[in-house]
Amino acid sequence: MLNPFRQSQYSPVLSDIESEEKNERALQGRQLQPPKRLCAVVLGALVLGIAFFSGVIFENHFLRHQALDPYQNRERCSSSSTRREWRSFSAAEKANYLDAVQCLRETPSRLHSDYSLYDDFPWSFERRLPLHWIPKLLDWSLDWENITNSPIWDNELGFGGNGNPNTEGIDSRGIGQCVVDGPFALLSVPYISSKYSRHCLSRSFNTTDSSESLKLQPHMLDELMNTDDYEDFNLGLENTAHVSIPYMVRGDFSMFNAPYDPVFFLHHTQLDRLWWLWQQKDIQNRLYQYRGAAAFKSLEKASVKDLLLMGKLIADIEVADVLDTESGVLCYNY
Repeated sequence: MLNPFRQSQYSPVLSDIESEEKNERALQGRQLQPPKRLCAVVLGALVLGIAFFSGVIFENHFLRHQALDPYQNRERCSSSSTRREWRSFSAAEKANYLDAVQCLRETPSRLHSDYSLYDDFPWSFERRLPLHWIPKLLDWSLDWENITNSPIWDNELGFGGNGNPNTEGIDSRGIGQCVVDGPFALLSVPYISSKYSRHCLSRSFNTTDSSESLKLQPHMLDELMNTDDYEDFNLGLENTAHVSIPYMVRGDFSMFNAPYDPVFFLHHTQLDRLWWLWQQKDIQNRLYQYRGAAAFKSLEKASVKDLLLMGKLIADIEVADVLDTESGVLCYNY
């Protein structure tokens, strides 16, 4: 059991939210050109794929066991997609994915004028809405000894590498320099957390502190998988793998505008995969574990009827719809 993890619960950093733009842009009847159809497919995966898991982590739904309920009898998906690790894709598949992410930058926002659809996800994330995209994953347990050696940082078939040390840092400590290589080189990022401060996409790999890498060791994940209590699993994952990667990448990834770094989504897909694997080890007792506080510091009890707020990108969804990835609206496995 991982009872020690209960001693350190994650508390969201609350910040003042600046006035929102009133003039919202709607994509009414917009016809996508053929090269952009992949972008539309990616958008669907982005919004739906990991919405529930991310909500649990960042809203502190620290949930306890609930017995199997009528939701287990929901209709199964007739065809489920399988999400694969980045290394398993061909060069063409990687290029298609990177092009689809770029497509989001060229598509108008659904929430604000003068912004892109790409901007909608960091905006929603900073406001603690559980929106993430996850069509690919990065198994960082394969790189735990040195995460900076991962192929994900490749300049041609990856997401570019470390920030250039000769550029200015984005925070008061000088951490987070401009990414100047790869498909997202000099990507313009308008915010630092909730504060408007336009800058380039930034990273600053932490190569001097190995303590976070140690939390990604395979035996640490095995320990998590062997606990039967959802709260222990959730807190254990939060206090190790979930926070370790941002601490090692730093820059924008370590702030509440983290989704501006597209690697953010591959990281959270891996978290979703670990939750799925944890469920698969004992489907009868783990698949529908959901009970506890409805939100951080809330006295209200959580329910499978609770709504996951999707920030106007799609309709809100009940928790019950996403507990099982192969029923309801998700239809995927790992």
